Amino acid sequence: MLVKVIEMLNSFILLLKHDLNLVKNRIYVYFLFFFFPLLLILFFSIPLSFVFTNYKPIYLIWSTTGVCVVSTLIFSFIVTMEVFLKRQKNEFIFSVPIKINSYILSFYFFSILISFFEFSFSIFLINSLNNYFFSFLDFLIIFFLLIPAILFITSFIFFFGPYLRENIDIVVYVFFFFIFLAFGLGAFFPLNIYPEFYMNSIQFFPIGCSIINIQRVISAENIYFSFLIISFLYSVIFIFISYIIYNSKIKERLY
Repeated sequence: MLVKVIEMLNSFILLLKHDLNLVKNRIYVYFLFFFFPLLLILFFSIPLSFVFTNYKPIYLIWSTTGVCVVSTLIFSFIVTMEVFLKRQKNEFIFSVPIKINSYILSFYFFSILISFFEFSFSIFLINSLNNYFFSFLDFLIIFFLLIPAILFITSFIFFFGPYLRENIDIVVYVFFFFIFLAFGLGAFFPLNIYPEFYMNSIQFFPIGCSIINIQRVISAENIYFSFLIISFLYSVIFIFISYIIYNSKIKERLY
């Protein structure tokens, strides 16, 4: 049993190193890392703060959710998508005796790891500009609440990745898709401005659950544990579906 655990751990580390080596020398990764939070602050948080002037907490603080969630998810999706596409073409990955569990686990862990870096930078940038400092506990709670959304969007890479190719257009499409999604899920526009039936329907969307709970942490309110459970439940379901899809594709040697 111990031998199998060690073998799985070694495979996991091997895949993680492989994925990190794929992106560590890509200049565009560092550009996106700094660009996304700044763009969201300059073109969304600051202009909209003049619209929602009576919002409590003040809008620049409240919009922290939109900045950190959207920038983290966009960055994670784009970078992990490239890693996925690179993996498809790398014969070495499929020539070594690595179990499917390690493939899946390492990919999700890689996504969470790079998301953590982007999230940390976003929070640091927001704190610096707003002179508002989250406690370390708040920082950990907010990232924990964001994990289901990260797992959810990572699962979609398994769904659509086999049908995509490396193309700069993907970055543009993903960026605008997430911006549109963010406004629709209340990341920058408060949900109470939407019709009630719409607000009730999106509250149970996995990313929407994360956004609502993070906003409550920032507003010093108790989180909705039902939303947290729902978001993690969705994540587990999509991870299971990803496992089935990835396993079947490998067996068919489409990768």
